[in-house]
Amino acid sequence: MKIEVLPFAPERRADFYAVHSDAHGCGWCNCVAWWTPTWDSWADRSAADNRALRESLLAQDQYDGYLLYVDDAPAGWCQTGPRDRLTKLAAAHDLARDPAAWAVSCLLIAPAWRGRGLARALLTGVIDDLRGRGVQRVEAFPRRGDALPAEEVWTGPERLFLALGFLPERVGERRTVMALRL
Repeated sequence: MKIEVLPFAPERRADFYAVHSDAHGCGWCNCVAWWTPTWDSWADRSAADNRALRESLLAQDQYDGYLLYVDDAPAGWCQTGPRDRLTKLAAAHDLARDPAAWAVSCLLIAPAWRGRGLARALLTGVIDDLRGRGVQRVEAFPRRGDALPAEEVWTGPERLFLALGFLPERVGERRTVMALRL
């Protein structure tokens, strides 16, 4: 199995949409949850609303993450970027502004590829690239617990972040704020 992790870029736009497709059961969100102003009426948004918001982000050059490829086919996604650009994320976790902090705010492995260690490969590739770019701090916001259904771990599984060296900074009832110093 050939595994590659590449930064999201205009030439990979179709691959982003392939991962976020109805064929994978992932066609509704288009990874815009943290880009909406509030959670109010989030559940009322349509796939078309979310795709339109994603398109507007791409038009603003917000290629905010990494794609995972298995044997040259898109198989996963990790939304990653400067944390403070996601004001809803910062507000949800009551985080003070920190221009140096980056956030892993979404982690998705297409259902057909789950259970093969690919989330670890994806996150390891993201961390390696961020380190190479001079990023010094990465934060994550996983849902707490081990036996959660896949739709509840869209910010990544807590045990994965722990295994890769992230340390809990604030443990909440449902979510943990974790950080990794690079």
